[in-house]
This record gives sequence, structure tokens and C-alpha cells, in this order.
Amino acid sequence: MKNPHAEAEKFRRRAAEGFLGIALALCGLAFGYFRLQVMQHQEYSTRSEANRIKARPIVPARGLIYDRNGKLLADNVPAFRLEITSDKVDDLNATLAALGQLVAITPDELTQFKATRRQSGAFFRSC
Repeated sequence: MKNPHAEAEKFRRRAAEGFLGIALALCGLAFGYFRLQVMQHQEYSTRSEANRIKARPIVPARGLIYDRNGKLLADNVPAFRLEITSDKVDDLNATLAALGQLVAITPDELTQFKATRRQSGAFFRSC
């Protein structure tokens, strides 16, 4: 014979166990998120900053090319590019002045740089 009271009690117990299991799983998930976001913040922040910088290999010089008369046709000329991210620079004019002490920057290059910056927005580069 069926006992409705015992079956109802069995259902309540199973529902409580299921709820407790789900609550424990959510607590474990919340702790995992807390551990990643708060406890390991410095490690992942450092990794993120390292991902932002891309190392590019420098292609070796191919050599000088001469014609049959010994006249130089092709030469290796070093080329450099300076890239600035505006959200990483507090004072752009001070940064440009400091760069001017390290690298020769002509007034024409500064004018071209500022014009390019106005057109391109957050990421801009100077050649």
C-alpha cells in the first residue's frame, strides 16, 4: 500500500538535497570567480600586459646589390617606427619633448604627427 505522507517526506528530502547540491556548486563557482578576480588579479594583470606587447623578429640585412660596373643599386637603410597609445600617455607634449631629446624630431614631423593623431583617434603612429 502507498503511504502519501512518507512519499511526500521522501520528495521533500530529495528536493532539499538537490537544492543543497546546487547551492554548493554555485558557492564553488563563486569562490572560483573570486579567486581569479581578486586573489590572482596581479598575475593575470601582468599576463594581460605582456600580451599587449608583441615581439617582432628583425629581418637580417640582405646585403648590398651592385651592378656589373660596381655601382651601388640597392642599399640597406634602417627604418624605425614609433607607436604611441594615447590612453597610456598622461601628457603627450611632455612625452614628445622627452622623445625629442632621444631621437631627432623635426617640427615638420611633429606637425605631421599631430595631424595624423587627430585623424586616427586612440591608436596613432609616427614613421
